[in-house]
Amino acid sequence: MDAPRFALCLLPEHIEQCGPLARQAEKAGFDMLGFVDSQNIARDVYVSLAVAALNTSTIRLGPTVTNPLTRHIVVTANAIASIDELSGGRAFIGFGSADSAAFTLSMRPARLAVMEQGVSDLQTITAGGVVERD
Repeated sequence: MDAPRFALCLLPEHIEQCGPLARQAEKAGFDMLGFVDSQNIARDVYVSLAVAALNTSTIRLGPTVTNPLTRHIVVTANAIASIDELSGGRAFIGFGSADSAAFTLSMRPARLAVMEQGVSDLQTITAGGVVERD
């Protein structure tokens, strides 16, 4: 059986905090570090992840969590591919229904069918496939 992995989720108030926080998380032994993707309560998740990638070497990095409502799935695929490239293959995606991101825009969280389609499309796109959408 694999050893347990430990993750940390952060909500930095300022971009300049992302590098030092990421280094501390890596030094403390966390396996994964996520930044919140909620546009009205945190700095941009992909800018935060880029700063973290440039300040770390082993910890896995990703949004915790992104969603199919406030970010177009193609934009998400491109952004996470960029973080994966910048970090040397350490990116991951946490994918959810957009609770706080949707709430702050007076939207309802994504329904199950939207989530399923988003996950399927994201897997296809990040594997180099083509997805047809409206």
